[in-house]
Amino acid sequence: MGHKEVPVTQLRKTMLEELRRRNYSKTTTRSYLQIVRDFAKHFNRSPEQLGPAEIRTYQAYLLEQRKLEPRTVGLHTAALRFLFVKTLKRPYPYEDLSRTRNDLGGCPSS
Repeated sequence: MGHKEVPVTQLRKTMLEELRRRNYSKTTTRSYLQIVRDFAKHFNRSPEQLGPAEIRTYQAYLLEQRKLEPRTVGLHTAALRFLFVKTLKRPYPYEDLSRTRNDLGGCPSS
């Protein structure tokens, strides 16, 4: 009771398989799936229909409107990178979506 049933799409199943295949923890798996769900919900579109422009917009939204810490936004970015690279097998624009200094423990990103 109180547990909401999550519809299982083919994309979600594929991402879950990829996470399990790579031995991600249950906590990380749950977080990544929730992050992708929130990302899609934010744009009211399937993640398959989204790309680099939406990731940039979403990162700004998380930082500026939701006031999340850069480290937390880094977790969101990692989940979206996993989605695009490992699940959707699409290129990920690293140079356009680089991590913040705080994501790297204070070191500048390259």
